[in-house]
Amino acid sequence: MEQVTIYWKHELKHLHLADLEKRYPDAFRLSGGYSQKITPYTDKTANGLTRCICDWINYNGGDAQRINTTGTMRKINGRMKWTHSGMRRGTADIPVSLRASITFLCYGY
Repeated sequence: MEQVTIYWKHELKHLHLADLEKRYPDAFRLSGGYSQKITPYTDKTANGLTRCICDWINYNGGDAQRINTTGTMRKINGRMKWTHSGMRRGTADIPVSLRASITFLCYGY
């Protein structure tokens, strides 16, 4: 099981560095190339898992964005109050466009 965990993290790191090399070749080279340190990928949190999914899709020729459906904290009459988002419950977390088809990914709840 541990080898699978190491494999996908290594693959995502390599895809990320290859993307940096393609988009910013001089800065990539000056930053140390493939040996530079980057923020590690993790799937232990919801935000980390969302980043992993979106980056993997984006680096493999698709397009994925995160949709934020949480509300915001507002100061009303001197007190902090949570106001809900205008989005409806059950909205997809990640809309994905891959090979001319659109899919909406939902996970957790």
